[in-house]
Amino acid sequence: MLHEAVDLLAAVLAGHDPGPDAAGDGREALDRVCVHTPGYGTRSATLLFVDAAGGVRCFHADGAPCRTPFREVPQPGLGDMGEGS
Repeated sequence: MLHEAVDLLAAVLAGHDPGPDAAGDGREALDRVCVHTPGYGTRSATLLFVDAAGGVRCFHADGAPCRTPFREVPQPGLGDMGEGS
């Protein structure tokens, strides 16, 4: 279930469609979730899941999420949600 959530959220964060409130004022490139312009853009993305017991799982894309896969990042010292979460 957790990995399905990661896949779904990763797809949202990789989105290039203008948002529903895009103004149509020539700044459409900035109205996307994943932004690419010559001087500005999305550099990375992180998904953090915390369960009711305080267990933590962290997934990070070390680059634009449209072209960089999310990988799990261990969080030593924090509770573990376990693989079945």
